[in-house]
Amino acid sequence: MSGQHSTKHHLMATLLATSIALPLCAQAAVPPEVAAQLGANLTPFGAEGSGNKSGTIPAWSPEPMSLDQVMQDQPRLAISSTNYRQHADQLSAGMKAMFEKYPDSFKMNVYPTRRTHHMPQWIYDNTLKNATEAILVDGGNGVDNAFGGVPFPIPQQGEEVIWNHVLRWRGLGHESDVATYTVYPNGNITETSNSVVETVSYYDRSLKDNFNGMVGYYYQETTAPSRRSGELLLIHEPLNQAAEPRNAWQYIPGQRRVRRAPTVAYDTPVPTANGINVYDEVYQFNGALDRYDWQLVGKQELYIPYNDNRFINALSEGVAPSALFPANHPNPDYKRWELHRVWVVEANLTEGQRHAYAKRRFYVDEDSWQIVMSESYDGRGDLWKVNYASPYYHGELPGVAVAGHIHQDLLSGNYVVDQYVHHNFTAGRSDEFYSPQNMRRQARR
Repeated sequence: MSGQHSTKHHLMATLLATSIALPLCAQAAVPPEVAAQLGANLTPFGAEGSGNKSGTIPAWSPEPMSLDQVMQDQPRLAISSTNYRQHADQLSAGMKAMFEKYPDSFKMNVYPTRRTHHMPQWIYDNTLKNATEAILVDGGNGVDNAFGGVPFPIPQQGEEVIWNHVLRWRGLGHESDVATYTVYPNGNITETSNSVVETVSYYDRSLKDNFNGMVGYYYQETTAPSRRSGELLLIHEPLNQAAEPRNAWQYIPGQRRVRRAPTVAYDTPVPTANGINVYDEVYQFNGALDRYDWQLVGKQELYIPYNDNRFINALSEGVAPSALFPANHPNPDYKRWELHRVWVVEANLTEGQRHAYAKRRFYVDEDSWQIVMSESYDGRGDLWKVNYASPYYHGELPGVAVAGHIHQDLLSGNYVVDQYVHHNFTAGRSDEFYSPQNMRRQARR
């Protein structure tokens, strides 16, 4: 039996035991005897602590690994169009499509698996508390009784896994220069640069006793190209966007007014990605869950991007954008792939709802709870987009946080590298900084 199938068996056994102990109508929190698995056979954040039977996925260690050790690794395997079928069980549908679409250039350099994700002890403590208290509300569109940790470390439903992604650990905040590169089949590249200030209130320990239900705040100023310089975007991200929709404001220099931006959500095209991406596929998925029916498919061992520091560091180390971002897809010689266990969640458009994507499939890293790959399908059921992230090992967090997302449009041949960033982590800003009034004061043109 392969490691993939044994992992699925273990998962279903855990879910069965949980469902017996907990009525499904409760929609979340597990009993203490189930939560006791955290820190035992499960890691403190809910992943399987052990490795797989073949030894290609190691056991998780509570001791962080040095970045130098990770960066000294050499590829153990190269997968190309000539041999990818031999590895089909460890490849997502999207990655198989990439080998078919670009047989002469797409490849995966597979490195030893390094489970580098960790979090501070206080987050582990909160995660244990969340496991027995956090609940889904409004049909899965919101979360209650969760704070400062993984809300559903022993998930039973697809919505819970997605909420673990939305509320993933990525520091308290950051102030960083963020770039988006749009690459066309002829090799032309357009770049948009933004200065971003973000605060993740959900992980602000000072708010533990008076948390107001805001996941966090996002402020963005476009700095290039010059024709868009000075555009501002402000977002307030609540925990339940079905009950309290995302609040967003925009400032367009030519209009000289701060305006509400209710369309900064769902399948509205993202201007900084030249309209190729839509807002709720930023970070692979963000925002309200209410337009889809979510299904937890299970767990699978897959080759995913991981510890992708070389790719994110490449431009700062002198690699030209044209060399890193050639036509068709990013240069595979800079990408790192590893075998990891992922949760698989499918989202199908709810009857009566509309969205550009009729079906989506998400692959969520069991350690970091980040969506590391996803696929989007059109109304005919055809695969439209293949998306994959660049999880970056940040020793200072500690842990793995995504520092770039690649969105491949299989129909047009365009691709976007979005949220390409060297995070400058901070303690976050005050709520006042993220007010529309302050946005008006920040307007320069």
